[in-house]
Amino acid sequence: MKGKNKSSSSVEAVRLVPLQQLKSLEAKMRSVSAASRGASPPASPPAPPSRPELLTATPRTRREAEKPKKRSNKKCPVEVSSRRSQRILAAPVAFPAEWRSGHGGESDASESEGRPLSLAVASSRASSVEPRILKQREAALQMHMKRLRHLATQSKKKREEEAREKGRDPRFSAACGPLNLRMVSQAYAFLDDMRKQEKEALQSVVKTGRRAAGDDAGGRAKRLRKATLQEREDAKRELQKMQSQDEARKRRRVELDVRQRANRTEREKIATTGKKPFFLGRKDLRKLVKEELDATRAGGAKNRVKIEERKSKRKLGIERKRDLVPVRRNAQTD
Repeated sequence: MKGKNKSSSSVEAVRLVPLQQLKSLEAKMRSVSAASRGASPPASPPAPPSRPELLTATPRTRREAEKPKKRSNKKCPVEVSSRRSQRILAAPVAFPAEWRSGHGGESDASESEGRPLSLAVASSRASSVEPRILKQREAALQMHMKRLRHLATQSKKKREEEAREKGRDPRFSAACGPLNLRMVSQAYAFLDDMRKQEKEALQSVVKTGRRAAGDDAGGRAKRLRKATLQEREDAKRELQKMQSQDEARKRRRVELDVRQRANRTEREKIATTGKKPFFLGRKDLRKLVKEELDATRAGGAKNRVKIEERKSKRKLGIERKRDLVPVRRNAQTD
């Protein structure tokens, strides 16, 4: 009974001893036995980590290793600036070696002279940036400098043009008196004959597809050559342009005549009857000009009457369609 009690008490005592102390005691007993035998003690296994070491141990899984650690931002708040980031107008360039040595001192010339500062720093120390990214940055800086150079030349040209004295035509300047369009048209009446000759030449090119190859000493055409398709298209376009310009010029002359005629008759009425002056408005002027142009065109007044009848019929049809009242059909009544 006593032996059984002793064995049970020893087992309970062993259970109460922590596992760490048991392992350390076992290692000591092994070292003592090895010393008594004269052999070197075996390397003891590493002691298990304590509680703080367990907290800082390496992660067991890959997911825990890849998970980023959260850092508190309470102690170091991020500064938020209200200013906009300014654009760099030029790339900083490394200074020559003689400037760094004191303006003319003897020193070895550096390879980074005249290069952008980013490349100089990258070549002077080991950089972790890939060469491909460095090339892209250098290309972006070159494009930026090219754009700045273009803007500088543009502003310089603009300043030169503004500084240069601009010429003026005294014939149409207000400093030389009021402009008299009738006198100008009479003085440059020879231009109408030149325009007429050019129109005839263009009409012949469009109609026949041939144009003069050259002129002899008498001013007559030597021979006619076949015009290309592009030349015929250009001649047709130029002919239409000249015709529209002639129409606008003719309308301007008719408008000037109508205005002068109306002013003359109004002055005579004021002088004879003493009536109040009446000033011709734009609407009345356009109406009189239209009547004058319709009378001078082909067909004269008869053609103008036909055009007016056609317009009135078209307007009447549109008004009838607009005034129609929709009637709802009912199947029961039908």
